[in-house]
Amino acid sequence: PPVVDLGNDTTLCAGSTLTLDATTSNAAYLWQDGSTAPMMTVGAAGLYWAQVTRNGCSACDSVQVAFNPMPVVNLGPDTSICAGGAPFLLDASVPGATYAWQNATTASTLPVLASGNYQVAVTLNGCTAQDAVNIVVNAPPVVDLGNDTTLCPGTQLLLNAYSTGATYLWGDGSTGPSFPVSSPITATVTVTNGAGCSSSDAIIVGYSTPGAPILGNDTTICSGMSVDLNATVPGAGGY
Repeated sequence: PPVVDLGNDTTLCAGSTLTLDATTSNAAYLWQDGSTAPMMTVGAAGLYWAQVTRNGCSACDSVQVAFNPMPVVNLGPDTSICAGGAPFLLDASVPGATYAWQNATTASTLPVLASGNYQVAVTLNGCTAQDAVNIVVNAPPVVDLGNDTTLCPGTQLLLNAYSTGATYLWGDGSTGPSFPVSSPITATVTVTNGAGCSSSDAIIVGYSTPGAPILGNDTTICSGMSVDLNATVPGAGGY
């Protein structure tokens, strides 16, 4: 009889195929589905057999084929994050799987702080699936309202938080790039750039209350005499 060997029972990964080969010279073939080619391509689980006949003699062989599901890996869409915040966590977790990231780490998650393309290969039951995502890290705007300051009564300070393409939110709800100050205040502003990144700053503006010099009452003195005029105010300078 002809020799028929379809190989050992085997388990494949979902999406792959297996070619069963019963080829024997000058033979006729009959597979379990009625096909008569010498080979069969298998893409689904099941029991497959072939009968090979040559010179009136027949032989059979069978093989059991199973398929393991591929692990599902989804790192999400390409995304942008803001520098200075918490790391962006890429999560490839699949119960029972092993992991290989592009930087050779093997944890199920990867914290990201820098721009780049990140890839992971996830293996479960001998089947490996991959995914990749592009991360862009944007810089937040620079906001500096200056140092805390004290002004003289009647003066005004214009705070400026301008940044190209940004939006603004001051503590009183106003949304312009500048903010006029004419009374004591703790002024705060949050600036958000076109990438959605925000920075905040605050400034304390106080106003001094100088004392008035007291020179005394109008007075008359005799020729040749003198009188001391005292304009002393604590903490003040005179000219």
